[in-house]
Amino acid sequence: MIDITAECKQEIDTIKRKLPDETKVKIYIMDYTKFIYCYSENHKTLTILSRSGKVERGGWFHGVTEIMNMKLIDVLVKSYSNGTIIVTEKPDNYPKVANCTY
Repeated sequence: MIDITAECKQEIDTIKRKLPDETKVKIYIMDYTKFIYCYSENHKTLTILSRSGKVERGGWFHGVTEIMNMKLIDVLVKSYSNGTIIVTEKPDNYPKVANCTY
């Protein structure tokens, strides 16, 4: 995984326009997968995209454990039809159990 944050200033400026001022943005790339990590003291969000159109399970798993430094049981994972995956912290009112229903 390579940190490409310094090379993505324009993209980061665009992202930060829609976020609170205290939010920090880091961008990483691994093979065909791009990770956009937006975080502050109160919130963590990881957006995962793939040039191949599909994010492999290893990609989002790696993002949660290595970039967010969280366990799978502590996050919500949403997958969209365009292949994008959004990972957020579970709110405190969510139970800390895994829901493996498909």
